[in-house]
Amino acid sequence: MNILDFSKRFPDENACIEHFKAQREQNGVVYPQCGGKEHY
Repeated sequence: MNILDFSKRFPDENACIEHFKAQREQNGVVYPQCGGKEHY
């Protein structure tokens, strides 16, 4: 991805945040010490 594509995909900081939140929810969050998946 070049800088122009990046700017189109993520026009502002909120767009980046929403993208990474969606990725995190898709992949899930697991606490390494106990394997827990509950988070807030």
